[in-house]
Parts: sequence; structure tokens; C-alpha cells
Amino acid sequence: LVRNMNNNPAFILNAVQCLPMLKTDRTAIGEIMRDAKCERQLFAILVAGNYLVQVVTPQRQPIHPVDLLLLMNYVNSTASLRVSTNYSPICLPKFRDSGMVYAYIDFIAKTQTVEGEVGVCLILISTSPDPERFSALDNARDVIVNHFNARGLLKTILQQVQAPRYSAEQIGVANLRHMLYKSSSSQYSATCFGPPYSLSQREQRRLLRLYSYVRQRAYTSKARNKLYYHSGTHAMTVVAVTKDYEMYTTHHLMTSKLEVLTGCHKVRKWMKMHEDYLFIMHSPYWQ
Repeated sequence: LVRNMNNNPAFILNAVQCLPMLKTDRTAIGEIMRDAKCERQLFAILVAGNYLVQVVTPQRQPIHPVDLLLLMNYVNSTASLRVSTNYSPICLPKFRDSGMVYAYIDFIAKTQTVEGEVGVCLILISTSPDPERFSALDNARDVIVNHFNARGLLKTILQQVQAPRYSAEQIGVANLRHMLYKSSSSQYSATCFGPPYSLSQREQRRLLRLYSYVRQRAYTSKARNKLYYHSGTHAMTVVAVTKDYEMYTTHHLMTSKLEVLTGCHKVRKWMKMHEDYLFIMHSPYWQ
């Protein structure tokens, strides 16, 4: 968890990163998970490594992003969970800090990427400590996986995990080095690390520390819409904070302020065009 907090933008933004995916595929995955609900089931969550694929919640009880981050860190950092299906008590502090819920955890697929093995994990959260709940959740898991396979959705997830992330160059803004974007639904997306940040993890950590710094400076403003411009020794960085989004962009040091602000507008427009692919726009829910 400590290592992730230093290397993962999720812990700076209190937001989760979604696996890029066609809206139709993500919707189909959510509907299958929703329809397999068990008695006393609270949440159904599908993750692929550090990416959220889909989540199903009660209509008036969404899961907090901090609880999602803790849960994802737990399943990805506990090697024993990959060996067999598990049913464990777990605390989700933003949901209930004085008690436990119970997590059915099963890795339903895995694949190799340039960063190592990535597992696709199905997490079904129940409020019941009864061991007999395991059997019902296990049956629900079988129904979900069978439907995924029948419709080719598990194969699609694995293909998306293996696909390269989009780059700053693809956005089409001159001198843009990196971009980080958080939506109002506490989900975020980012370009892959290109030069000079792709050269070392030290450079990547330096960039994330810079984002954390400019975010703190922006939030000291009492204005409803916040804009903070930082000219450092290595790059130009801008953070824009509104009620709908937070956007962090880093540009070549010699870029003019006008070019930077024009580039930010183009980045925002590009993100709006691709939001259905990058984010979960409409999660299914239980009545």
C-alpha cells in the first residue's frame, strides 16, 4: 500500500482508474453481474490488475473510491488469493468503519503484460458472515463467468489489459508531455509515461509529486473554478479544478503560457469525446 501511494495517481486523486473499453461491452458486463445478484449481496466488483472494469451497487449506496482502492490493493497484493477462491471478512471504512463485510474473491482469468502477470478478479461483497453464503456466491460466480465466456467478454477484457495505453501524442496537443484527468465520478485516466518520464521510475515519482504539489496549491483557492499554473525547472504544469473534473497537464518547458492554456482546452475536448471509452459513465444498480 505504501509503495502504491508513492507510485499511483489514484492515491493523490482519491479516484480509481477504469479499464478502457467500448461502452457496449462494459454495459453487457454490468448487466450480467447485476442479474446474478444473491441474497444479502451488497456490491459486485470486477477488476483487472489496478483497473476497475465494472461495479454494481445498490441504487442509493454507491461504493466510495477509497474503499475501492483499499479493496483493489488487497486483492492485488495478497498472493494467497490467487491460489484459490476466498471468502474473507474485510473492513470498508467509508462504508462502515465499525464493522465488517464479507468478500468473495476469485481470480477468473490472468494474462501476461510487459509489466508482468495481471489477474482479472471478481469480488462479491456480502453483509452476511454465514459460511453458507459462500455456496450461493460461488454459484453466482459460475453464472457470471459462463455468460462472460459465452459472449466473448472475458476475452475482450484480457485484450484490453494487454493493449497499450494512449499517449500524449495521440491527443494532438503540441509539446504535451503527460496528462492526468479526474472525472466528477471519482474515476481517472492518464496518458502513458512518455519521455522523459518513461526513462526511469524516479522521473515518474517526481512528476506525481509535482501533481500533488500543484493540486494542494490549487485547492488553497476559495474560487469555485480553480486554475493553477506552475513553471518549474523541468516543465510547465497546469491544474484546472471545476465541479465536473480535475485536469493536470505537463508541457515542455519552453511552451508559452498561451500555448499551454490553448492545449488544456484541446485536452478537455478530447477527453469529452472519449469519456464513454475511458470511464464508467452509467453503472448498473440493484433496486
